[in-house]
Amino acid sequence: MGLLTKNWPQRINLPHAETKFHEKGLEMEKRDLELIERCKDREPELNKLWQEHLEFEEQLEVFNRRVYLTPSEELERKTIQKKKLRGKDQIEKILSKLRAESS
Repeated sequence: MGLLTKNWPQRINLPHAETKFHEKGLEMEKRDLELIERCKDREPELNKLWQEHLEFEEQLEVFNRRVYLTPSEELERKTIQKKKLRGKDQIEKILSKLRAESS
């Protein structure tokens, strides 16, 4: 698993991110990434959640590169995944609000 997950690309400027955007359904994600980039400076909560999301991605990537995880490492990986998912849900709520305001 690379830095990009199927459901949430990590960064818009990664060279291989552009190829992921051509897959079915990922255009919305590109739009979301662009909205995050435009709004994160004026939306402190969005910026905080986005930075946490990127940190969780990096932490998970370290675990995902390993061939074997101890039970405690596996538990930590699952905890990070859950935190990342909760943060992603919060990001989506903020983005939905921003999209509604701009309509």
